[in-house]
Amino acid sequence: MLNQRESLVALAEAFGAHHGISLWRVGVLAAGHSKTFIRLKEGGDCRTRTYDRALRWFADNWPGQPPEWPPGVPRPERTHDREAA
Repeated sequence: MLNQRESLVALAEAFGAHHGISLWRVGVLAAGHSKTFIRLKEGGDCRTRTYDRALRWFADNWPGQPPEWPPGVPRPERTHDREAA
């Protein structure tokens, strides 16, 4: 299983590649700060609250297949149903 930093970077890179957007933009969308995933990729850290927020955001906004949710990354249940929105 990946550690928290590796998990978030894997999610951010897969999401960004799928949508053709940078880690900077994914950081704004998922974590509320442009440099979050860049800092993590460079070996930095984040608060537990940031990890939880970003993981929940990815779970709620993950596109259909592909891309697959990265292996080794825990996936929480969605907090809302996209069809109902």
